Amino acid sequence: MVNIVITTRCNQNCPFCFFQNKNEKSDISLENFKKISTWLNENKIKHIGILGGEPLLHNKLYDLLEILNKNKIKMNLITNATVNFEKKIILHPSIETFLINASASKDDKNREKLENNINKICTIDKYKKSKICLGITIYKKDQDIDYIFELCKKYSINSIRLDISQPSLKCENLYIKPKDYKKISPLIIKVLSRCKDLNIKPKLDCGINVSISNILSNRDLEWVKILCKPKFRFCRPIIDIFPDLSVIFCFPLMNFKIDNILNYNIKEIKNIFLKKIEKYVNYNIDYQGTCIRNLIENKCKQSLISTDCIMKQNTH
Repeated sequence: MVNIVITTRCNQNCPFCFFQNKNEKSDISLENFKKISTWLNENKIKHIGILGGEPLLHNKLYDLLEILNKNKIKMNLITNATVNFEKKIILHPSIETFLINASASKDDKNREKLENNINKICTIDKYKKSKICLGITIYKKDQDIDYIFELCKKYSINSIRLDISQPSLKCENLYIKPKDYKKISPLIIKVLSRCKDLNIKPKLDCGINVSISNILSNRDLEWVKILCKPKFRFCRPIIDIFPDLSVIFCFPLMNFKIDNILNYNIKEIKNIFLKKIEKYVNYNIDYQGTCIRNLIENKCKQSLISTDCIMKQNTH
């Protein structure tokens, strides 16, 4: 999955966010976006993610969507949905899915904004309410998730994307440490049980996919295998493209970076990134039980070399 970060600005300050880029605030230019769109076509990529920061803050979002539409590229809009949705954005034909991180709405004020935007999507285009997927990021054991399922019931939302917070190489975020995995097991089972009861299709994101074998008991794991069909393996490079045309493996591995995506094709980029992490990850086995970031940190500690030191060597 290729994602384009169209802005590094955000209206929230989520403690679990693995992209807290407070010092650099930038929006992608139309010129760079056109270059990326041409690159996508050349590499036969017809479905992407648009994210930030918060993508709704980009003041030329509609123009960016028009460029995608002209190039026949479809996209998932990844948003916290606490910024006002314009009608022309909701109706835009390039948007296939509204992937809304509902965990970003931690207080009543933000939850009101979230619900107003969901209601607006459902009211303006009834068809597109089936395109709403609510994201839940688990970052503490006593996290409130009930309001998310109330939204699902009220607006007939039938898709949930579940993940656990992951550590970042770029910032100090709040994440679930491997030693605490078992403590969030009841909450994971609660989320998945509610999904089953409400006939909601749960999807497991990359962080929980690789960690779940160390989170759940063997009995619970067998049930989840039937319900969600987890992959257990590490994802291949996600390919997140920034406004300056640089590209990273994924957000938790932001220091695995290539300076200009236009200098390579998609196959070359994936091979570069896979080569960078081969000493940390074995793609041939399942059940590694934690995210790549933790594996890197542990191996760095074992070799008495700092993580930052190793990561600085990984800019291409």
